[in-house]
Amino acid sequence: MTGIRLGLMVAGALLSIYLLFSKEAGRSGAPVVTTTLPQVVVYARSSPTGHRMTQNTWGCQQRETLAHITELRAQGDMEATTAALSAGIDAQDCITLDRGDEVYLADAAVLSGLSRVRKAGQTAAYWVAFEAVTSE
Repeated sequence: MTGIRLGLMVAGALLSIYLLFSKEAGRSGAPVVTTTLPQVVVYARSSPTGHRMTQNTWGCQQRETLAHITELRAQGDMEATTAALSAGIDAQDCITLDRGDEVYLADAAVLSGLSRVRKAGQTAAYWVAFEAVTSE
């Protein structure tokens, strides 16, 4: 349920200013810009960062690397998945994240199902599956 709240909050923030294409926009089909702000609900947070990992997972700085590792896992090739993840960790492109780790939400790509998080005290941010992050 908290993942859904986070998703709605992020989606609401992303949609705060949006383009609406309609016939009423004029004969040229020009977009109408509206600044209607969606209602955003703020929840009390028990973590200083406001977000935690909901599961043991991995994250990568490059979205393409994350997609490659995720594809290997989806194909059921755990040997290749482990090799690709190990290579990413050795190259300092990927890290493992543990359930309960406190993270800061750096970015969200809601349509692609990804969030970019940064562990507390670290400067590098990593892409992870959207459902692996919860707000508190």
